[in-house]
Amino acid sequence: MSITVTVDSAFFTDVGDHNNDGVVSLSDYFSYLSSNMGFSPWDLFDSFNGNTGWLLGPKNGTQFGLESNTGSGAAFVASAATGGELHYTLFDNPTHTFYGDLNTIEVGSGLNDSGSVWSTSQSWITFDNLSSVLGNGTVNGQPQPDNELHNIIYSLMQGDGEALQDFLVAQGYDLDAALSVGVQSADAALVGVQEYVDDLALAA
Repeated sequence: MSITVTVDSAFFTDVGDHNNDGVVSLSDYFSYLSSNMGFSPWDLFDSFNGNTGWLLGPKNGTQFGLESNTGSGAAFVASAATGGELHYTLFDNPTHTFYGDLNTIEVGSGLNDSGSVWSTSQSWITFDNLSSVLGNGTVNGQPQPDNELHNIIYSLMQGDGEALQDFLVAQGYDLDAALSVGVQSADAALVGVQEYVDDLALAA
C-alpha cells in the first residue's frame, strides 16, 4: 500500500504559484507555510479534539489541529487511523513528543474545531493513508523522542514542513512537479521499489 495526495481546486486560487517558479506544485505549499505559519506553546493545550484531563498532563485525541497565530489562516488537522489515537507527552518523558497512529494530514485555511470531528475550513491538500508506511513513534510501547511522526507534525507547526517534505520524497513524490485537481501520482518506479521491499519484508 502507499500514501495518497489529493489536491483541492481551492489550492490553486488561495496559494497558487507562491514561489513564483511558473508551476503550481507541492513546493508552493511549503513556501506558503514558511511565511504564514506560527504558533504559541499555549496553543497545544486545546489542540486535541475531545481532550480531557489535567491541564498540564499528556494530551490525546483522534485529531490534532492547529491554526496559525499570525492571522494568515494557515491551518492543518492531523487525524489518527480508525480506532487509533494521537498523543502528546507534554511534560512526561520524553517531553514534548508526538506519537500515535497518524493516518491523515489535511492542510488548508482556517480551523473548524467546533464539533467532535475537526477539519480545515477550506481544504487545500490531503495526505492520506500515512499509517501504511509511517511508524507510530514508539518502541516496545514507549514513545521515542524525535520519531518521524513527531518530526512531521512539529515541522508543520514550525512552518518549515521539512520532515513532511522528506517523507513525501521518500514515497516517490516530486515536490516541484505540476499539480492537478484530484489525486496526484507519485514516481511509479520509486513506489514500485518500495512495494517490492514491503513484499520481501512480509515474506521473511
